Amino acid sequence: MFGGKDMSIKLLMGRLQKEATQSEVEDAKKEVEDKSVKLGEVNKQLLAANKRVEELQQKIKDMSSTVQLEANIEALTKDLITLKDEREGLWTLLANLTKEKQDLEESLNYEKAKREENPNANFDYLNENKGAYLSFCEAQKAMEESEAANPEAPTSQSTDPSATEDKVDSYKEPRTLAM
Repeated sequence: MFGGKDMSIKLLMGRLQKEATQSEVEDAKKEVEDKSVKLGEVNKQLLAANKRVEELQQKIKDMSSTVQLEANIEALTKDLITLKDEREGLWTLLANLTKEKQDLEESLNYEKAKREENPNANFDYLNENKGAYLSFCEAQKAMEESEAANPEAPTSQSTDPSATEDKVDSYKEPRTLAM
């Protein structure tokens, strides 16, 4: 009797071991599936990361070298300095023109005041200057129109020494030629 009992215990133990082993195998299979799913997700993330690395490497290749960028910065800095100098020159010119305008307005106001104070005074000398000035303006306008019509024409005076020049004698009345 003892022998049959041993056998049934052995069979029972074998079955238990078989069931335990099957349970372990199923647990292991489930764990392998879970690990496979996680590995698939990690592989997808790794693939995306590799693509991003390739994109960044391509962008780095496409970027100008630092030497080229420094050269561009240097050229732009020179242009900036030139523009600042030009701006400063224009501000100076504006200030000078504003001052000149104020001086001319003051002179004009002074002359107007003189005329208003003495309307019967003789201002004929101003008409002579006015006529000379108007003649000059007409000649200047004609010259500018001819230059505009023919931009290829030389604009400077002849440097030929045989050309006649008006010589002014500083001891004579203005606008009279020296003999």
